[in-house]
Amino acid sequence: MPVLVIFLETIEHPRKKQEVYKLLEIFQDISGFPPKMWRTGIIGFGKYHYAYASGQSGAAPLVGFSPRKTKFSLYILPVEEEDLLNRLGKAKFGKSCVYELYWSISILMF
Repeated sequence: MPVLVIFLETIEHPRKKQEVYKLLEIFQDISGFPPKMWRTGIIGFGKYHYAYASGQSGAAPLVGFSPRKTKFSLYILPVEEEDLLNRLGKAKFGKSCVYELYWSISILMF
């Protein structure tokens, strides 16, 4: 059984599981890439390579999300579109991460 399927089956709350499947559909439609597990609990789409001046390099998903126990984390390319970020509701923002989201997936239905 693929790792992604095993991970999805560990989501116990029915509403969260429903929202995860909707996010899978949205992210795949928008990115054009199939979902893939990245690290523990991150579902990513596409891939890019990065390299820092320090010499550290690696690969990361172009976009992705993680259905944490009580909240979602979205991993996106850096965004400064204030209106879009405000539509996400109560959340905390990092450089490429929107985390501690307290929302329903319905807000993403533009």
